[in-house]
Amino acid sequence: MNRPTLSVIVPNYNHGAYIGEQLHAIVQQSHQPLEILVIDDCSTDNSIEVINEWVENNPLIKLVCNEKNLSINDSLNRAVEMVSGEYLCCCPADDRILPGFFAKSMDLLVQYPEASLCCSVPAFLDDKTGIIDPHNDWYRFRETPYYVSPQELIDVVGPDNLWIAGVTCIFKRNAFIESGKYVSDLRWYSDWFIWHVMAFRSGICYIPEALAAIRVLPTSYSEMGRKETQAETEVVKHLVKLLRSEQYKDVLPSFKNSKLLDHFSFSPVLKKVYPNVVR
Repeated sequence: MNRPTLSVIVPNYNHGAYIGEQLHAIVQQSHQPLEILVIDDCSTDNSIEVINEWVENNPLIKLVCNEKNLSINDSLNRAVEMVSGEYLCCCPADDRILPGFFAKSMDLLVQYPEASLCCSVPAFLDDKTGIIDPHNDWYRFRETPYYVSPQELIDVVGPDNLWIAGVTCIFKRNAFIESGKYVSDLRWYSDWFIWHVMAFRSGICYIPEALAAIRVLPTSYSEMGRKETQAETEVVKHLVKLLRSEQYKDVLPSFKNSKLLDHFSFSPVLKKVYPNVVR
């Protein structure tokens, strides 16, 4: 089967202890990507030393170092402009993809070219024990991989249903750019937002199997960010502003009707504007 080209982006910041595992998992995939771009955001640990060893031994791997710390969202947006694959995959340095991830995802995307992304069940990697919990019983709406249309997605996506986890996503480069890329002001919700924007516009491919694992770290960007009440409030304010904007008004009803915004029920900002958010 002929597949479109795939570029892999590996964002790294002080994950020298983990990035070797992720790069090993990437180069061991049965379907090899066009390129593997590691973008380092001014790490102060031994990351560069570890990455350079991989660069020297694999011609697919390239290292780009930011001149100043940009944050993960701006780093990823920069990396997207440097790669050329028709499809992209973001593989964070501290997570780990699982066997078959690229091949199974790309096969399904070829079968359903209307979909802007493919995702699967997220597994969880315990950093202390090294045990991967595959959670293969999650979100098993069907036993086989399938395409979920934008309208169907409204009924199954949400906090307690189908979870579009960024670590499991392979997505169309052009659709990602046209949808606005990662919005820095959304911080730890930027990937959550862009995946759902793309999904509500063109649907998704879904694989009811664990193909990528999130490493459970209390110091992760999202875990620490959500504990900052003021910062979280500012993020929600910007989310509301975006949903009301001309750029995203086409998907705003889908966000509301799918109950995705219930995820922010804690927010006094959203409680205040939620009844009128579509106006």
